[in-house]
Amino acid sequence: MVKNFKRSEKKEFSSLLQFLKENRESDFYLTEENKRVYINEIYNLKKLLNNSIVAYTLKEDGDYVGISLIWKAIFSDGKSRHYLKISSKDLIVAEKLLKVLVDWNYLHIDIYAKISKRNKQLIYLLYKHKFNFLGDRGSQLLLYRPKNKNIKTTETFKEKTNERFVRKH
Repeated sequence: MVKNFKRSEKKEFSSLLQFLKENRESDFYLTEENKRVYINEIYNLKKLLNNSIVAYTLKEDGDYVGISLIWKAIFSDGKSRHYLKISSKDLIVAEKLLKVLVDWNYLHIDIYAKISKRNKQLIYLLYKHKFNFLGDRGSQLLLYRPKNKNIKTTETFKEKTNERFVRKH
């Protein structure tokens, strides 16, 4: 089951880091001073998670098989952008993580994703989840999923669906 990652459980950091090292995704990094910092130390993992508004993980048989998060990048001019970061053992896990993260939650913000052009399967999966092509960044594509304007910022998916259910019945 996809779960919200609990940052308070310190023992989880090392097993999550181990997963990220074994399943290194070229698109799973944080940016500092216009340089990519890959997640290969607990310090970098904590920094990435601290700058994220949410992180979801999936375990199978007690081992991590995927993580997705929305990382808030803050630029030198003070503007910010929310980026999807995802690392999974396969597309089935990526699909489950995306469904919870961007289809059920976080519909109220614009989400960007920088994905390697070589990762065609993930690109098609993101298109399936309403991401659109925004630009070409050399070896990466910039994809964009606009916020759902029908949902207020404070309203969650659960509240929205309950409201619809109440109105219909």
